[in-house]
Order: sequence, then structure tokens, then C-alpha cells
Amino acid sequence: MRNNLFYTFRELGRVLRIQYLLEYVQDIEMRKTVNAVTYKSEELNNFLQWVFFYNNGIIQENLRQEQIKLAKYNHSVANLIILHNVNAITKGIAKPEPLAEFPSFVKLTGQIKNTICVFVPTSLVNLVSVFFPIKLKT
Repeated sequence: MRNNLFYTFRELGRVLRIQYLLEYVQDIEMRKTVNAVTYKSEELNNFLQWVFFYNNGIIQENLRQEQIKLAKYNHSVANLIILHNVNAITKGIAKPEPLAEFPSFVKLTGQIKNTICVFVPTSLVNLVSVFFPIKLKT
């Protein structure tokens, strides 16, 4: 059985939702911000799917705790990859090194302001370009 307080808060939530939707429709800057944040979160989700390659990205555990644990491990691995790349790019920007000194597994090159070369693994170009705009040589 639900009391009057429940119905009051439900109606308040509906009013707030309608107010937000009206503001969203009216304010162009708000729509741009929401779309930009949504795009970034979708890029992160795509990256997480790419990182979780085990068993074609399918979690076969039926226990909720195991599913949560696998998701947390996946996020940790993705965060480590992002941190490693940000660290490598920061070092490259701070002190550019010649091509010969970069690891052999890094193949893709790009330039920032035509002076500093940044090297990123091919599969991470989309993710890194969200944080650091990179123009690639073709």
C-alpha cells in the first residue's frame, strides 16, 4: 500500500522531468553539452568492449557478484591502458624523441602543430583523439 508522500514525490519527479525536457529543447548550449558527454561515454563503452575480448565479450557467469567483479576488472584494465597512453603522450609532448627510440609495436603516427610527433597504437586512436585531438597522416 502506498501513502500520499509516495504520490507527492512521484508527481514532483514528473514535474522536474518535464521542466528538464523543456529546458533541453529550448537551450542549444545544453543540447550540445549533453550530446558531447553522451558521445564521450559511448566512445568509452566501445573501448571497454574492445578491451574485454575474452570469450567474445560475453560474460557467462550467472552469479551477480562474479559479473560485477568481471566488469570492475574490465574497467581497471581499460583505465590502465588509458593511463599508460596519457603518460606516453605526455612524455612525448614534453620531450620529443626520435622515431628510432619508440617501441617497435607502435606504428601509427600523427602530428600536433606540425612539430611534435605522437605515436599511438592503431586500436586506440579513437579513444586518445577524444582527449588529444590528433591529425593523422594519410
